[in-house]
Amino acid sequence: MRINYTHLEDYIKNLYLNIGITEPKQLEMKIIASRLHMKVLFVPFKSMCTGSLICIDARLTKEQQWQQFGHELCHALWHSGNQLGVSLNNFTLICFVIPI
Repeated sequence: MRINYTHLEDYIKNLYLNIGITEPKQLEMKIIASRLHMKVLFVPFKSMCTGSLICIDARLTKEQQWQQFGHELCHALWHSGNQLGVSLNNFTLICFVIPI
């Protein structure tokens, strides 16, 4: 049986392969960010991305942090300019959240 992937799933798979992510144990924020020449910081305020720095709200659960990382990574990879006014719920529709 052949599995048909969406364009988004293909993009994520190719992104992982291009940065050498081939094992589930490699699905860690700091590993992915490092391979994309970015940094991740856990901070006591709302998650955000600025340039090559992704700040993740340390007050969130691990699952929420992972979702925020995927969301902020999307900003870094696909968008430029000020994204501060974009709502998470609306924006997640066009951004990927890396699976946990």
